[in-house]
Amino acid sequence: MKKLIISLLIFGFSTLSFAADVEKGKATYDQLCSSCHGVDGKSEIELNPKLNGQFASYLIAQFNDIKNQERNNNLSLIMLPYTGISDEELENISVFLESVE
Repeated sequence: MKKLIISLLIFGFSTLSFAADVEKGKATYDQLCSSCHGVDGKSEIELNPKLNGQFASYLIAQFNDIKNQERNNNLSLIMLPYTGISDEELENISVFLESVE
């Protein structure tokens, strides 16, 4: 829990650029993520997390934990092929998801 709080503080203040683009994020999300995480991050698959409305900094921290293999469960392993996206794409997707209620 302590690690999560520290990650949120660090990522919340340091990783999001002010140039993140919600529209580009939606386009990338629709192409890469929607089949598992649902339209606009509203997953209807019980095992797949709902991502809509989450803070962008939280989503980035969780994604980076998966990318760095700090989350080692089977569901996280499924995400590994998607961790090659750029930081810009990740920021765009994250601000898009944050904007969706």
